[in-house]
Amino acid sequence: MTEEMRAEVDQLYYNFQCDVVQLSIQNCVGYHLYFEHLGQNKQLRGKGQSWNNFQKYNPAAQRLFNEHGCAVGKGVVSALWSAKTGVEKERYCNLNYMTSLREVVTTPNNPTTSTNTTRAEPATTNTDTEANIDT
Repeated sequence: MTEEMRAEVDQLYYNFQCDVVQLSIQNCVGYHLYFEHLGQNKQLRGKGQSWNNFQKYNPAAQRLFNEHGCAVGKGVVSALWSAKTGVEKERYCNLNYMTSLREVVTTPNNPTTSTNTTRAEPATTNTDTEANIDT
C-alpha cells in the first residue's frame, strides 16, 4: 500500500468518524453508543490514551514534571513509562484505577497521605481556651 493510499484511507476514516459524531449531536445521543453499535468504540480514543492518563494521574509522573519541568520531565516520565509492563500500562485505561490514584495526596512531609486520614491530635477550640481561663 502506498503512502498516498494510506493518506486517502485515513482521510475517509476521519470523515466517517466526524459524520457519526455529528449524527450523535443531532440526535442528542452519546457518540460512544453509535461507535459501540458499529464496533468502533476503541478506535476513537486512540492508542495513546493510557500514556496520557499516566502523565496526568500518576503521582510519581506529576512529581517528576514538577521537579524537572516540562521539557526534561517528559524524558524522565517516558523512561518511567517504558519500565512498566503491559498489564500496568493497561490499568491507566481503567477509570476506577485512575480515581484511586487521585485519592492520594502528595505533600512534602508525607508523600502517601490519604485524603481521608484523621489527625492524631485534636485541634484546639475556643471552648478549650475558655475553660482554661475560667479555672
